[in-house]
Amino acid sequence: IGRVLQNGLEILDGLLALSRNNLGPARAAFTRALERDPNSIDALEGLLIVDAKTKNLSAAVSRIEQRTAAAPANASFRLIAAQTYTAAGRLDDAERALRRVIDTSPENLSAYSSLGRLYLREHRLDEALAQFDAAAKRNPGAVGPSTMAGIILELQNKPADARKRYEAIVAANSRAAVAANN
Repeated sequence: IGRVLQNGLEILDGLLALSRNNLGPARAAFTRALERDPNSIDALEGLLIVDAKTKNLSAAVSRIEQRTAAAPANASFRLIAAQTYTAAGRLDDAERALRRVIDTSPENLSAYSSLGRLYLREHRLDEALAQFDAAAKRNPGAVGPSTMAGIILELQNKPADARKRYEAIVAANSRAAVAANN
């Protein structure tokens, strides 16, 4: 417990330093935490944020690639890799990372949504729609993926199809504000 507590304190120190824009102490705290626990998502994300704030995206990419190589089955690392690649403008690599998560962890809804957002960013609406539909199918009670599918249908100038989606969402969840509004 002492080791876990110490690691948590290092992460908190890093977050506090980061909130004060003290990037050197933040980097040092996150580095200590990651050395103590190489699988710490919080410490890794903290270091990646410091890399991004210092405009050193190549270091961020290198860091996340080392982590994904060391733990290739870790879906969380792959999701972080996709975010890092996106920030670095490496959208093909981001897509590959997300596809790998979906292939190895098809229950990971974040991967479907992230891939859908990536496709939206690239104006690949049919592919985005497919990802949000897949996420909605895997979690029928989730409002977000279905709502995004409706929005994409609107963008594709298919208002009748979008309306059907929104009506189904509101019928299942009367508190779905975006769907109700649309």
